[in-house]
Amino acid sequence: MLWILFLFIVLLPIALYVLIYTSTNAQIDAIRSGRVQAPGGPQQIRQLEDLIASLRPARLPDMAMGLVFPIAAILAIVLAGSTTGNEFGWGTVRTVLTHVPRRVAFLAAKLVSLAGAGVALVVAGFGAALVASVVVALMSGADLSVPGDFAGRLLLNIGKVGYVTLPYVAFATMVAGLARSAAGGIGFGLVLFFGESLISGIAIQLNRDLRPLFDAGIARNVSTITRASVVAEGVPPPPLAHPAEAGLAYLILALYVVAFVAIAVHRIAKRDLTLA
Repeated sequence: MLWILFLFIVLLPIALYVLIYTSTNAQIDAIRSGRVQAPGGPQQIRQLEDLIASLRPARLPDMAMGLVFPIAAILAIVLAGSTTGNEFGWGTVRTVLTHVPRRVAFLAAKLVSLAGAGVALVVAGFGAALVASVVVALMSGADLSVPGDFAGRLLLNIGKVGYVTLPYVAFATMVAGLARSAAGGIGFGLVLFFGESLISGIAIQLNRDLRPLFDAGIARNVSTITRASVVAEGVPPPPLAHPAEAGLAYLILALYVVAFVAIAVHRIAKRDLTLA
């Protein structure tokens, strides 16, 4: 299964880069040829050209972060939920674990391996995005040069994306262990990933007093961390309502990871695995 996930994380960024370039270039050609009557044509063409320019290797660290994070997070949730849940579904835990210390060590080893796999998915995704940016630059005849801080920004953003996927890995692992089900871990993990931002947006619109509660959520602090590099370049991001400082965001996500892991360790240490 792991090789399938790596295949997805390699192919999807490349496909998205090529799709964005080809569709945007087609729109530009259609506007210039008059096949499409667009109000404010020259301005719209400039905006589309700016979008193509964002695909250049020089802009890769930030562009790839936006593309790779959701793909990597979803695949990491699937991996964590399926591997943990299947241990119970297939009954392998009954033959592997007999004593509580061994259970804790088993779960710790699984969490470390899942975190490592999640980071590997992120690295593979950024690598695929780098290849895709070079391909698109060659197709468009764009400049292949990169700024001097390119490597540093790229490594920094890889670290950021790897870090912000950890709460989702821990949550999916916890739920899969509690429910003894791969479907439970994957399903609730995806609900958390997709649903938190949607629910928080609706709730804050209905009652603004709930904003501090959702500011402490996973999605808001993930957004704070992944926006940091854009702010550093002086590009104003879309405004966030009272976002946590970057350092606090890292701490909040770490607390979520610790809480999810602690719950998982407690439950697996106390559970009668003969019922798995």
